[in-house]
Amino acid sequence: GQAHREDASNANLGAARNFLRHEILPRLRDGVNRGVRDALLRQADLFRELDGYLEAEARRVLSGLTLSAEEGKIVLDAERLVSYPKLLRSYIFRCALNDLDGVAREVLATHVDVLHSLANDRRGRSADFPMGVQVRRERGRIILMAGKENRPEATSIQH
Repeated sequence: GQAHREDASNANLGAARNFLRHEILPRLRDGVNRGVRDALLRQADLFRELDGYLEAEARRVLSGLTLSAEEGKIVLDAERLVSYPKLLRSYIFRCALNDLDGVAREVLATHVDVLHSLANDRRGRSADFPMGVQVRRERGRIILMAGKENRPEATSIQH
């Protein structure tokens, strides 16, 4: 029931979403397929459903791969983890990172790529993520640890 409001940034073609909306989609509609908008909306619905399914499946699998979990630290069975398809592993990593300490974080593809590399490499290696997370591969395990600055007790205000 809200009235439509036109934001000044909506006309800026420098923003990718506006360029797509004002330039690309009209060209596709007029030159290729008049129903392109509806087709894209159907595909978006399908992707949303698929994303939900994969996240639910990753959560189910994650519980079986978790060797231990405590505030600020999750230990995964790397040997079993690599037996799952890469796509599902990506979702598992995202779920584990989001569960790590209750801090919602944006997980980038580069972070997931590092985790895939650690899972597949049998040598002990480690990585520091800019979001304050440390990850290491050690004796068949992947250990994810939240930086102290991200833990609730470290960020609470002291009086």
